[in-house]
Amino acid sequence: MFNDKLPLKSKLAYGGLGAGIGLPSQIAFSAITFFYNTTLGLNTELTGIAWLIFSFWNAINDPLFGFIEDRTKS
Repeated sequence: MFNDKLPLKSKLAYGGLGAGIGLPSQIAFSAITFFYNTTLGLNTELTGIAWLIFSFWNAINDPLFGFIEDRTKS
């Protein structure tokens, strides 16, 4: 009934789209981290803690706002 095998063309398309989305954000995050450490002189450990807090906030905030967006008619 279902074909469990995914064609190579689909795999490459999915991977290419993922790289197209992920690569620019990684470049931006790396540039921001470099700026904080080099230009502003922020301690490396503090920069890491800031990114950790940012990640935890997004883990809670993003699904919450997605849920709210799905349930409201705006």
